[in-house]
Amino acid sequence: MYAQSISASLSGIVLDSNQAAVESADVEVTNRDTGALRRLTTSGRGLFRIPSLPAGDYRVAISAPGFARLVYESLPLVVGQSRTLTATLEPEALRQEITVSAEGAGQLETGAGNVGQTFEPAEMNDLPNVSGGQGRNFHTQVLLTPAIAPTYQQHRPFAVGGARSRNNSYQIDSNDYNEIEGGLLMGRGTSEQLVSVEALAGMQVQTHNFKAEYGRNNGAIVSMVTKQGTNEWHGSAYEFLRNEALSARNTFDLARPPLKTHQFGGTIGGPIRRDKTFVFGNYEALVRRAAAVNTIQTLTPQQKLAAAPAVRPLAALYPDPNLPGTNLFRSSVPQNGSLGTFLIRGDHTISDRQRVFARSLYLNTYTETRAGASLLQAHRDIGTQSHSVHHSWTPSARSLNEARFQFTRFKIDDTFDDPVQLGDPAVNGEVGAVAVGGLSSLGHFFFMAQKNFQNSFQASNDFSIILGRHALKMGGVGRRQQLNGGRFNPTLTGQLRFINAAEFLAGRPVSYSRNVGNPAVGLRSIEAHSYIQDDWQIHSRLTLHLGLRYELNTVPVEVNGLIPDAFRFRGDHNNFAPRFGFAWRADREGRTVVRGGYGVYYNILELAFVGLTRFNPPLIQNLTAARPVFPDLLGQAQAGIPGGLVLPDPNARTPYASHYNFRIEQQIPGSRSSVSLGYIGTTGIRLPYTTMPNGGDAMPQAQRPDPSVGVVSLLRTDATSAYHALEAVYAWRRSDLSLRGSYTFAKSLDQLSDYTSTNTGIAPALLLLDETNRGLNQGPSDHDMRHVVNLFGSYELPWARKNRWLGGWQVQSIVRLTSALPFTVFSGTDNLNRANANRALNVPGSLVRTPSQRQALRLADGTTTAQLIPAAGTLGDIGRNTERGDRLAQVNVSVGKGFALTETWRAEFRAEAFNLLNSTNYQTPDGRLNSATFGRALTALDSRQMQLALKLTF
Repeated sequence: MYAQSISASLSGIVLDSNQAAVESADVEVTNRDTGALRRLTTSGRGLFRIPSLPAGDYRVAISAPGFARLVYESLPLVVGQSRTLTATLEPEALRQEITVSAEGAGQLETGAGNVGQTFEPAEMNDLPNVSGGQGRNFHTQVLLTPAIAPTYQQHRPFAVGGARSRNNSYQIDSNDYNEIEGGLLMGRGTSEQLVSVEALAGMQVQTHNFKAEYGRNNGAIVSMVTKQGTNEWHGSAYEFLRNEALSARNTFDLARPPLKTHQFGGTIGGPIRRDKTFVFGNYEALVRRAAAVNTIQTLTPQQKLAAAPAVRPLAALYPDPNLPGTNLFRSSVPQNGSLGTFLIRGDHTISDRQRVFARSLYLNTYTETRAGASLLQAHRDIGTQSHSVHHSWTPSARSLNEARFQFTRFKIDDTFDDPVQLGDPAVNGEVGAVAVGGLSSLGHFFFMAQKNFQNSFQASNDFSIILGRHALKMGGVGRRQQLNGGRFNPTLTGQLRFINAAEFLAGRPVSYSRNVGNPAVGLRSIEAHSYIQDDWQIHSRLTLHLGLRYELNTVPVEVNGLIPDAFRFRGDHNNFAPRFGFAWRADREGRTVVRGGYGVYYNILELAFVGLTRFNPPLIQNLTAARPVFPDLLGQAQAGIPGGLVLPDPNARTPYASHYNFRIEQQIPGSRSSVSLGYIGTTGIRLPYTTMPNGGDAMPQAQRPDPSVGVVSLLRTDATSAYHALEAVYAWRRSDLSLRGSYTFAKSLDQLSDYTSTNTGIAPALLLLDETNRGLNQGPSDHDMRHVVNLFGSYELPWARKNRWLGGWQVQSIVRLTSALPFTVFSGTDNLNRANANRALNVPGSLVRTPSQRQALRLADGTTTAQLIPAAGTLGDIGRNTERGDRLAQVNVSVGKGFALTETWRAEFRAEAFNLLNSTNYQTPDGRLNSATFGRALTALDSRQMQLALKLTF
């Protein structure tokens, strides 16, 4: 997502009373907050367009000789808005000046065929924003956008329009703000935020058919714009408080866990020199002392007594069950964290034609928690900083040039306590993780400990010019990406895997894998993107949006030559992306708008696609022993065990998607409301996924297709996906009430919904059932959510509005209703010698489905597990993602009261409730057939939580 200005634009046509175009009319647009002035004249057809206006309140004055001056005294523009005016000038003899209200200018937006939603500052700050244990962040608003489905994945919270959850792109002030290794949230940590919502002037979420100026990713474009100072000093101080006394007990909690969360900070902004230089700053901190429910699938005391001597020390690490009649141990584990973020921005008007702003943003988080059955303590330290400069120059009344420079640095440092000790560490290395089918894992997987630094250097330029009916924009961006360091500790820990609890107790592991070496590398890549687009107003009521984009992404290289060329792919150099959109006002007043479009959107392959090859020789020797013997898991045969490999397909291509949509929007006559109905579709092509062509870790070496090599993870790019959706949107606004609602009916299909890269411990959902037949995996996507309803709005209560104590009450609410995400019934066995990826047999009448209950799936009476497990070497025939868990029903409410303390100081008290009705929303059930908790949900989303807030403003 590059080379674009996430701001607003204003365009229109100036007519006389006979509806003839007025040529060379003067148009003045003044920002009422900063005094910034833009001037231009209309074309021969009476047209004008002003791009890249910061969000704010504007005064628009239009004049021409012989006509009365027309003034729109207050015309608000929000982030990403393209507003169109039809201005009619009256003869000067009638009146010298005519002033109209913003409502008189109101029309449906007649911009491009892009699909999405814009959030104003009040919606960012005032909607109930209690995001579980994370505090206030932008996720709340993003999830209210049509075509967005929550995934409940860590650092990848949502999927958009059928695209994968790592395909979203984030921007702050038109600059890229993305983690470059794996496509995850850069601001992850205590709150998963990128910048404080109190520092935002607005946010735009584009989900489909964006213009040619956007690219790099084919998921959502989440664009945030920071506030700037104005001609008046304004500031705030705020505190948001939550504790266990304000929260309900989760259905899985044995007792209400401790919770103390303080999120506090302040903002200040104003003029250094009136109409010339402005400054804005924000500081925010979050301190959380909490505990979360942790459910462990464990061993009974009788099972521990029966354990073989070699594994008895490991079995002793499992706690005894504390839920009668189950193998579950449930407890509250500490989840403490802290966050500090600081932003400062300065804006300066050099002249009427040149403006510049600079912004620095810092964010640091620290979290500590416990993981796995052994409750291993984990620590995460994340630091992010971003520095940007933006220069805009207006060479003429009809042209604009914008240049941007940014440097971003992201640091992540994860550490764990001492791993499990087993066997002879001098021979086997430390055993960091023990994975047992049907039980929770012990220790940590070596992929969980990491330390790296990411640097991103970005420079971009955009040039816009109005030529008659054509609004041309062209530009490009160059980015230099650096990834230094790597995952894991230099002494990499091993992983021991057992098929099930019985094999574990007998001391018969299916495999032991260990990496030897140091995977620290320095990866470098360059992204060079360019575009040209034309907004062609071929008629006063019809605009075409034509564009072409080209993206060149170099194949990452290791700066010290540590990754051989044989472990890289050839690259893809023909990534041309055409774009087309249209917007047609079906009636003269602009009450009915028909829009649509088509476009091609590429999605960059993350640095991990090549960077994961650092686990190959010579940096790393992967040693995998099939069915090893205690106590020396590798033993004297260590030198003879073939190493595993992670390889990208040399013919890998850049993934892309085709977007297409059609919508009709109608402003309801006599009201301030509108409705729209539309279709959107996405076809994903060349999607990455992982195959294991040489068998999994349990396959005996002699049976592998190539016995000279161990496990091979091959990263390919030829999977596909399809998404189709119907969207209905309603909006209603008046002075005291605003309401927006949407319903999305969607279906998303693919073969795999993500890729992975480890040689062992791969989640079954990320593997093909049959390496030779990808079609057997065709089914609902992991993020397929058929029904999504969102309602949100605010209402100023009508009673005693002018009374200091009784007036000023406001209510904001969010209602979210969604259907469930899908899951697959896996056999839980490794009889394909490939990561337990086999599925169950599809025996009619063998499963009983109760999707809205904790036990969403169970065996029918008279059916046994053995009847549904396929024979060794044969495939289970139940489909992928055929089952569904619990739906989501959630009501969030905020009630606030404002007080005028003095002429300039105000206080606001607010009480917010997340999941007000305390609905139990179970998460995805256990889909492993051989598990003691098969079909049962082990966790649920947050119960009711309340938050109290106090804010002082001036």
